[in-house]
Amino acid sequence: MTTIIATRDEAGVIRFGWDSQVTSGGTSHAGTPKVFANGKVIFGCSGIVRTANILRYMDVPARKKGQDTRKWIVRHLIPAIISELKRVDAAYVSDHQVNTLSSVIIAVDDVLGYLGGDLAFHEDRKDAYAVGSGAAYALGALLAGRNESDSLRIASHLDLYTNDDITVKKAKRLLKEAK
Repeated sequence: MTTIIATRDEAGVIRFGWDSQVTSGGTSHAGTPKVFANGKVIFGCSGIVRTANILRYMDVPARKKGQDTRKWIVRHLIPAIISELKRVDAAYVSDHQVNTLSSVIIAVDDVLGYLGGDLAFHEDRKDAYAVGSGAAYALGALLAGRNESDSLRIASHLDLYTNDDITVKKAKRLLKEAK
């Protein structure tokens, strides 16, 4: 597994932080991208690596100028994700339910939120999110006032599946690096 966090500070700056470990089939791997930008959307993925691969390379739907970001996420981005996961048989999809076995933090413009395994979009007024096996430890540290790096290091000491090779980047930098 892994630990990924995202925060928005009082100035509105969004930051993502993550460790470098990916665990699959009882084996630990480093270097698999788990936080990345696709178009103008930043994804931080934990869970099934295939979901992250699909989100990284899928075609993100176009957005009309001036379109409300939250409405676009719910009405266009999430249905496109469901369609793509269904197309490549990478999620459990029925007529009324989807399960990706993954959790995803997303940032689009100034909107920061969380997609659960059912791809429902959630926002939290605390502007602090964490996913992965060390999420509870990292989120607890964040809410206790620790910064992103310290919070992930705390998670790495308490969670077997989180390592201490930590990266923290501003959302704007992630978008710039993706171009």
